[in-house]
Amino acid sequence: MRHSLLIGVVFLILQTPAFARILTCPSDGTYLPGKGCLTVNKVSMNRDIAAEYCLDVGGVLAEPRTKDIDDAIFHLMMRHKIKIAWLGGRKVNRQWIWAKTKDPVQPLTDSWMYGHPRDDTYHPYHCMALFSTALKRGWADYQCDADWPSVCFARECPANTYEPYDCPNDCHCKHSNEHCDMRTGACAQTCDDGWQGPACQEVCDDNTFGYLCKKECHCVGDPSDRSICNHINGRCRMGCAEGWFGPACQKICTKNRWGRKCNMTCHCESALHCDNRNGHCEQDCADGWEGHPTCQKKCKADYFGKDCKTDCHCKEMDSCNHVNGFCTGGCDKDYKGDSCQEFNIEWAVGGNSGAEKARQLSLVELLIGTILTLAVGHVM
Repeated sequence: MRHSLLIGVVFLILQTPAFARILTCPSDGTYLPGKGCLTVNKVSMNRDIAAEYCLDVGGVLAEPRTKDIDDAIFHLMMRHKIKIAWLGGRKVNRQWIWAKTKDPVQPLTDSWMYGHPRDDTYHPYHCMALFSTALKRGWADYQCDADWPSVCFARECPANTYEPYDCPNDCHCKHSNEHCDMRTGACAQTCDDGWQGPACQEVCDDNTFGYLCKKECHCVGDPSDRSICNHINGRCRMGCAEGWFGPACQKICTKNRWGRKCNMTCHCESALHCDNRNGHCEQDCADGWEGHPTCQKKCKADYFGKDCKTDCHCKEMDSCNHVNGFCTGGCDKDYKGDSCQEFNIEWAVGGNSGAEKARQLSLVELLIGTILTLAVGHVM
C-alpha cells in the first residue's frame, strides 16, 4: 500500500566519458552538475518511511553539507510550495549526524533556525527537517514520527560503481555497457566472471571460478582455501595441481603424462593412459616396469620384460635392456637371439680344440640317446 502512494521518480541513466550515470532529473527536480539530483516527495510520511522512500527511488534523504546544496533544497521546496520537509540529519547519543554516513553534522552559517536544535531535557526531538518560507528558513529538530514531505538526493556514481550516497561499491556486470542497480548493485542481465548472487556481489565459492562460477579450479593447496585460485580467471597462486597445466590449469595432461606439471611418464600395459593425477594404471605395468599401480620402477639389474620376471643373459656381467632384454655387449656364450633367450647349441658343441669338441659332442650324443631310449620305453 505504501508504495502505491509514492510519487515515481525516474532517473534516466546515460553513459559519458566522465560518469557511467548522469542522472537526468525529472522536470520537477533540481540537477546539480557533477553531484546529483534533488527531488521532492510531496506525500507526508514519518521520517523513517521517508528514508525508505528515498532508497526505493535510488537515493537518500538529502544532506545539505554545503551552502550550495542547502540553497538548492530551499529553492526546490519554495518552487513546490512545501514549507517543511525531512532531511538526512539525525540525533544519536546527543550528537547530530548525517544518518547515511554517520558523519557529524557541521552547521553552516545560520543553518539552524533560531532556538534549534532544542535541548533534550524538554524537547526530545531527534530528526532534522528544513523550514522553507519567505519569512522562516533553516534546519529544525522535530519528532521523528511526525508526517512531513521529504527531499531526496541521488548522486552521480562514477563508472561501474553504485550505492546511493558515496558510491563506494563496484558493479560486477558481465557487459561493460550494462549499469547495475544504483541501490543494490544487481545486474539486469548476468554477473561478470568470478561473481555470483542476486546482486553479483559474492565471489565464487571455494574451488570455482569464471562465468557463473561454473569452472573448477585445479590448484596446489587446500581446495577450501579461496586464496589459492583467482575467482575470476582461475590462475593458481602456487601452481597447478597434479595432472593439470596451462595458464588457468584447465588443460589435462596429454596421453602418457601425469603428475605435477605433467612431468611424469605413464608405464601402463598396451600403452593405456594412466590417471593424470597419480599415474595409476588400470591394468598391469608395461614390460620392463614394476611397482603397480604407478609402475614407476624399472626392472632390477639382470631382469627384464613383463613383471620383471625374465633373466638377462648378457656376457661379462653386462646389464640388459629392462624392457626387451637386449644386451649391448652381446649375449652370454650359452645364449643367442635379440634378447639372448635362445640356448646356443652351436656353442655347446663348439670349443677351441678337437679333443674338447669331441668330448662335448659325445656328451650331446649321449644325452640325445638317453632321451630317445626313455621315449621308446614309455611308448612300449
